[in-house]
Formats: sequence, C-alpha cells, structure tokens
Amino acid sequence: MSEIFKINGADFECEFLLKDDKGETKASFTKSAIKVLDLSENLLEPFQNGQIVINNPFDFIDNKIITRGDGRDIFTFSLKNKQGGKKLEYDFVLNDEVNSPAKRDRSGNFKIYRLLDDKFFKLNEVIPYGARFRGLVGDIIKQILIDNLGEDIIDEENFEPGSHSVDIFPEHILPPTSFRFSDLLKYLLQIYFFEDEDIITRAFLRFDRETKKFKLTPLTKIFKDNKDELQEGFAANDLVDKIKSNKNN
Repeated sequence: MSEIFKINGADFECEFLLKDDKGETKASFTKSAIKVLDLSENLLEPFQNGQIVINNPFDFIDNKIITRGDGRDIFTFSLKNKQGGKKLEYDFVLNDEVNSPAKRDRSGNFKIYRLLDDKFFKLNEVIPYGARFRGLVGDIIKQILIDNLGEDIIDEENFEPGSHSVDIFPEHILPPTSFRFSDLLKYLLQIYFFEDEDIITRAFLRFDRETKKFKLTPLTKIFKDNKDELQEGFAANDLVDKIKSNKNN
C-alpha cells in the first residue's frame, strides 16, 4: 500500500515492497520503517545499486519473513508525483544483509540490506567456456541482453549497432574464463564507436524506466537537436558567476 511523502514541498506516493521471484509480495514496509534509502545512479553505468536500512523491532523481519539471499528476494521501490506523471520504479535483488541490534532496547534493532540491480544480477553469470562473439559491437551487446533478460528488453528504434565490426576472419572476441556477461558488456562499451559523417563518438547504454527497455544511443544522436548557443549558455551558467539566466538551458 502506497504512502505519501513530502519531497521539496510536493506530495509523492511511495511504496516499498519485498517480493519473491514470482512477483508475489512477501512484505510491505511503511515509511516509518525505512530509516535510510541510498540509491546510486551513474550516467555512464546502466545499472543501479543502493543500500536500505529498515527498522526491525524485536526481530520482526526474522520471525515473519524468509529471505534466501540467492537472488530470489526482490526489493521494489516506486515513486510517483500525485500531480501526475509516470511512476518511477526500481527493482533490486537483496545481495547482502547486516544486522544491527540495539544494545539496550530490542525495539531499536535494524537490518541493513545491500541492493543490487536485478538486471545486473542476471548478467552476473559466468560466460560459458569457449563462447566467442563476432559482428557489430552494438549487435553483440543487444544479443547478450536478449539472451539473459528476454526478447522485450530492447528498444529497437533506439538501439544503434554502431560502426565497429568484429568480422575479419578469424577475428572474434573470446572472453577470459573469469569474465561474466556484465564484464563483457563493459568491455564492449569501451570498444564501441559510431561514425556519424566526420564525427566518431561513443554511446550510452541506458535503461528507460518508462518503456522498461534498453537503449544504446551515440552522443551525436543525443545532442543532434542542440544549438550552439544553448550549449554555450549552459556552460556559462554552470561555470560563471552573475550571468543572466537563460530559460532555454
């Protein structure tokens, strides 16, 4: 059941749920039970991680809820502005647990969970021995995501294969035996490039929380509609004091 939070003066509906791998809710936490929720997002990294501290009076969680710690415990956090807009949802796997018992009053016990992006968790499998990859780097990235996360995970209209092709026989990518699919993705993003007329750029692999799909977008396509004066205005406002604001920034 969602509760109302005040964020910068606006009302937001928030929900904190613990689910099993089949989507069934095992527990719902109130906002008073959540003491800390720390989420980390990086523009250069398509996966998130975080940490949550939950009040656990008299070991309530231990007595009522079973957490396996094997990737089947899913923590879902959602946020939606009551004035409208899309609901923002995050799905995490409980990756680690630390108990923080109170020394004098058991009602002050806490549990600290490390949150790992559920998609990263699935991509953290070791690559089978002898697996090799060829073709456009963007297509290799796409196939890895489909094989591990499902057919519907790709935004086909916004997934650029790129210009780097690994296809000169016998050239291929043969990952080390220690590599996981997540390691391979990071390597492929390093060697990916997109040639747009006379400009060669890198790309961002991003997960769109509205469409629930991955996009692979070169920098030239991200900034294709920007005008020079807007880019310069942003730099000036960001770096220089006492400059007239520009509503178009």
